[in-house]
Amino acid sequence: MWFWEDSQLAIYWLRTEGADVVYAPTLTTQLLPQLDAPQLLTCVNMAKHVDAIRTFQQSLQH
Repeated sequence: MWFWEDSQLAIYWLRTEGADVVYAPTLTTQLLPQLDAPQLLTCVNMAKHVDAIRTFQQSLQH
């Protein structure tokens, strides 16, 4: 589950902890395990979308 609030991204996984099922915060996602969420957040918050795209594309090549 992803939440976007106040220019911040929060990612949660649904996990089983004993008899309980809880949402636990995480920096990775099950759907996109290679996604660098902090880098994505940096790019999303950039003022110029061209710079954001270029920066994110460069991060994918490393």
